[in-house]
Amino acid sequence: MTEKIFNRFQFLTKIPTSLWLLIAGALLFIPFIGQVHLFDWDEINFAEAAREMIVSKNYSEVQINFMPFWEKPPFFIWLQALSMHYFGINEFASRLPNAICGILTLYVIYSIGKRFYNKEFGVIWVFVMISSFLPFVYFKSGIIDPFFNLFIFLGVYFLMNNSYDLELYDSKGRNRYKLKNVILSGFFIGMAILTKGPVGLLLGGMTVFVFFVVNKFRRIIGVGELVIWILCIALVCCAWFGFEMYERGFWFFKEFIAYQIRLMSTKDAGHGGFFFYHFVIVFIGCFPASIFVFDAFKKDKIETRDQELLRNWMLCLMMVVLVVFTIVKTKIVHYSSLTYLPLSFLAALFIYRFLHQERKWNWYHTLQLFIGIALWSTLLFAIPFLMKDTSFISQLAKKDIFVVHNLQAKVDWSAIDYLPFLFFMIAIMAIIAFIWGSKKEISLYVFFFFQTASIFSAITFIIPKAEKYSQAAAIEFFEAKAKEGALVEVFGYKSYAQFFYNQRSIEDKGVGFNEAIYQTRNKKTYIVCKINKAAYFEEKYKCKKLYEKNGFVFFEK
Repeated sequence: MTEKIFNRFQFLTKIPTSLWLLIAGALLFIPFIGQVHLFDWDEINFAEAAREMIVSKNYSEVQINFMPFWEKPPFFIWLQALSMHYFGINEFASRLPNAICGILTLYVIYSIGKRFYNKEFGVIWVFVMISSFLPFVYFKSGIIDPFFNLFIFLGVYFLMNNSYDLELYDSKGRNRYKLKNVILSGFFIGMAILTKGPVGLLLGGMTVFVFFVVNKFRRIIGVGELVIWILCIALVCCAWFGFEMYERGFWFFKEFIAYQIRLMSTKDAGHGGFFFYHFVIVFIGCFPASIFVFDAFKKDKIETRDQELLRNWMLCLMMVVLVVFTIVKTKIVHYSSLTYLPLSFLAALFIYRFLHQERKWNWYHTLQLFIGIALWSTLLFAIPFLMKDTSFISQLAKKDIFVVHNLQAKVDWSAIDYLPFLFFMIAIMAIIAFIWGSKKEISLYVFFFFQTASIFSAITFIIPKAEKYSQAAAIEFFEAKAKEGALVEVFGYKSYAQFFYNQRSIEDKGVGFNEAIYQTRNKKTYIVCKINKAAYFEEKYKCKKLYEKNGFVFFEK
């Protein structure tokens, strides 16, 4: 009977591994991406720019509130606008491009792993990526970074392929491949700039320079190839920057660059942080991959020259990102998200070597492992446990009246919300068996499965409920007033939600709080503010208070 069942499904073994990965990526990253409101600021910011492209039919200029927006170039916003054209202006369409990017990223890292090592290594690298918390979450988000990270990674990778040390090509095909790699590298660095700005060239260029130093000043790229590389970057960038400067003058480029410099040199929008902010974020957010990284600094006796070259490139890329964004004053979690790709490679390298008994488990691995287990198990258990009765958290946060009222939201927590914690505990038992048990390969893949299931279920069950405490009351108000055709503005805090969810009309171009509160308009006007600003607002502007809910107070002009 068992043999008959096996024979019936034997055709599955003939399906290529890469196709399995594409299917797995689609099943992991696409489901439920539309079930939660977009989060302020970044997700709503980019989605609103895409919505305004569709409404204004102006696809060349990035706008917020139908005014020029200097912060980002348009490539990712174009993708969102295209998605919205087919799937409607909603959360699903806003996040779909990143889900597709996640699928492409899995295919890319599997292909590179297979090329430099073998299929097994490629699969391990993929599993390390999807079983780490932050990398998984980012592919189900609507922020700009996944595509930016992939383009930078590919730009650096193809330039690495151009290295004079690389032995993967025979002598006859070397020159042809070198030119192809230079062109592809320039193209992807150019796309990174079109996605997020000049920081794409900064990170790519600094990685090349650092590798040049680490590799004892061996030539990476010739003078002629460097010219071609720069020309490729310039041609890609001119597809938008050149057109905008031609249409709107040099002042546009000047404002764009001024904003990028301000972002690097100041704590923009209040996003500050301590000096080692990104090191801590990467260690905690990329658990369990982050606990395996340190051994990758050691040279393996058995690795080939090409494998050593790849490992060095990954180390250079990871350290450049961490150092650059440690220096940058603005501290935001996803600024260091480019580290996820090299970090997952380095973790996969240790796991692969350990699986084949070429690396040893050390005391510091155990220490890092148990720190990660303690942090994440506490978090996954504490969230549903404490949120069922928020009185304890309210007492801790009693000095912040906004948070106290946030916690008054009515949210139904149930036993199913402990599922991420349960899956995580099974995953931990599996990784312990992998480290100290005998059936290492089975234990490893059991760990990957349940760790990924833990993250997937946390996104599916916990995040939608957590969102109800933070912003849902305000967004529901914006949506309700959009049906009335009313104008909604906010007071005392910064938000883009009133534009996207209130479906701001092009007729209200540039309207801010002062215009909304002082000017006579033909439509109803509502103001939303946080409860800690409500008394001041009500006394100064004499608006009619409608009601308050979960930390937000709603007024009618």
